[in-house]
Amino acid sequence: MDLRTHHDNLVRVSTVSALAIGLLVAFAPGAKAACPTPRPRVSGVAWADGLRARSQASALSLVQIGNEEREPSIVGLWKVDILADGQVIDQGFDAWHGDGTETLNDAVPPTTGNVCLGVWERTGRRTYKLKHLSWNYDANGAAIGFIVIREQVKLDRSGHAYDGTYTYAVYDLTETLQFESSGELHATRIIVD
Repeated sequence: MDLRTHHDNLVRVSTVSALAIGLLVAFAPGAKAACPTPRPRVSGVAWADGLRARSQASALSLVQIGNEEREPSIVGLWKVDILADGQVIDQGFDAWHGDGTETLNDAVPPTTGNVCLGVWERTGRRTYKLKHLSWNYDANGAAIGFIVIREQVKLDRSGHAYDGTYTYAVYDLTETLQFESSGELHATRIIVD
């Protein structure tokens, strides 16, 4: 059998197989073409109808925490205020991704390393820990070390804000600790409205 005949036979078999599968699916008992769109429940309260409520609900990921119980997830985009001694010392936009990674873009100049990449995990009911890192530069833009920020945060019941604490450690390129500090942070969820 030549290559052209073999190709034609494969095309015929593939076409017949696809048609048969399509017919089986179309005429299967109870087959539906539409996907269900259940209304999410967060903290035991059903979201009201309306565009704003649907935007808020779509911004929340829900985590299964038992057989039927669900709670809001940290996954999403946040505006974060970083505080020391009760004063805001920095702000940022923080994206917590569903795969356990995180990206923070804060308000310091880009030449000082304003993007941190991190990893996070859930530690309990609405509680999370995060470790993120950023390069540290001198005034001429040369890398002089890195920064490690660790956070412990807890979502509020609505899933639209969280509070927590952080530690901030600065290391030189030999991984020797140069400076440490700590403080609090507060974040509010950014939604599509």
